[in-house]
Amino acid sequence: MRGSQGPVRGLSFTTDGGLLAAGCGDGAVRLWETRRWELKRTLAGHTKRVVSVAFDPRGDTLVSGSSDGTLRAWNVVTGKALGVLAENAGALECVAMSPDGRYAASAHSDGTVRVYRWPFDMTPG
Repeated sequence: MRGSQGPVRGLSFTTDGGLLAAGCGDGAVRLWETRRWELKRTLAGHTKRVVSVAFDPRGDTLVSGSSDGTLRAWNVVTGKALGVLAENAGALECVAMSPDGRYAASAHSDGTVRVYRWPFDMTPG
């Protein structure tokens, strides 16, 4: 599979294994449908490399974190951005969703870990 304009930094499968998300060095998130390994969609909005991606348990929402200091939430079905949350901590290193889908978390280079109730309050992006 090829499609990134730079190194891939983060990967996440949906719980059913039907989609694979890749956080790419060109600032995009790419979604592959795994039955045929076809590129389904490219999600654009980050201004720097995407370092981490995580699906919610249902697989219809994806959170991506970028070295531009933002978390973005995406509707996987439509490809539309649900919003953006700018971080004021050190550079964003990774994101995660809790197994029950109630929380999202981000980790930063300054040692900060932030936990948000999901869906978190985001400014439309």
